[in-house]
Amino acid sequence: MSKKKKKKALPIQDEPAEETASVTETVHEIHETDDDPIMMPAPDVEIPRSKDFTQEDFTQSVDTITREELMAKKAAASDTESTPPKKRSKAANILQLALLGIFGSILVVSLIMLGQNIWGKIEGGKIYDDASENFNLFIPGQTNASGAYPWNNTLACLSGDAALQSLFDRINSGRGDGGASNNTGYDQQLEQMRASLTSLREINSDVYGWIFVENTKINYPILRGTDNDYYLDHSYNHNYLPIGSIFLDFTTKDLITDNYNAVLYGHNVAAGSMMFHDVTKFLNEDTFYNSKIYIYTMDGVYIYQPVSIYQTTADYQYFRTEFGTEASFLEFAKEVVSNSKFPSDATFSSGDTMITFSTCTNGAPDGRYALHAKLVETVS
Repeated sequence: MSKKKKKKALPIQDEPAEETASVTETVHEIHETDDDPIMMPAPDVEIPRSKDFTQEDFTQSVDTITREELMAKKAAASDTESTPPKKRSKAANILQLALLGIFGSILVVSLIMLGQNIWGKIEGGKIYDDASENFNLFIPGQTNASGAYPWNNTLACLSGDAALQSLFDRINSGRGDGGASNNTGYDQQLEQMRASLTSLREINSDVYGWIFVENTKINYPILRGTDNDYYLDHSYNHNYLPIGSIFLDFTTKDLITDNYNAVLYGHNVAAGSMMFHDVTKFLNEDTFYNSKIYIYTMDGVYIYQPVSIYQTTADYQYFRTEFGTEASFLEFAKEVVSNSKFPSDATFSSGDTMITFSTCTNGAPDGRYALHAKLVETVS
């Protein structure tokens, strides 16, 4: 057997001597016993190593690289992902502060308005109660045993043999043609009413008269301004008052019977049933058929009978005051009577006039209640 030339194996540094020798001998044995090798043996490759680089150094270097890589990735993520949320958070904070400011302002304004509303109702009740205490009116033929009108005991009225007469009775007794009056108490009451209006006019020249409605709490001075806005939030004594006043359309003529349709406005103040809230009582059939309306002016007392009550909207011209002809007014009167919730046999003819109450429904912003009444009696 021929011997092949042995290649010198390169020593591997830092390996145990015994292990190196063993590996070398094994390789030699294989070479010596293999006559026909199938493939050439792999050449020995020296693995470069440093005497100072240990396994612990390798492990530590791997850990260090891993930490550095993780920190680098974390820093990159912070640059790419953390920055936008900070910007969004800042914008969100600004938006949140703005919304808080808006809602806070709304809350403050709402509280102020609520306070003004409550104050207005309390103050308004006091103002108008004081006014009614000092206003002397009379209700023809309707008194109680004490001689005072049932719905307002503070107001002086006549009773018994001195009961007030209607215009028809006065004319029939000779009062209407200038004859002497047998009812001096009647004239006294009328003069007391005029004196009361004169006192109110000294406070405010816009005082037109006084209104009183049976079976309701409607008992207020009537104002007429230079527009239909001022008395929405002012009392008859010019004080600011959220519940306002009862006022006539500013186009109303001085003598109420010179107006085909004299329109009165008032707020629907549910608390305390103030101003025109009790217009809603005419939605009750008994009130509608059995209540009269009294308008007191310096010219006399005008008594009206309700002929129509209904709910409508602000764009319906139920508050129309201008009519080109009497025929136009009569057509209008026929229309509004037909709108009534309750049927009425009232008819209008030449010389007739009406008054109209207008107030909100407190429902839809443009919702309105309309109450129409026909003039049926005049006392002067």
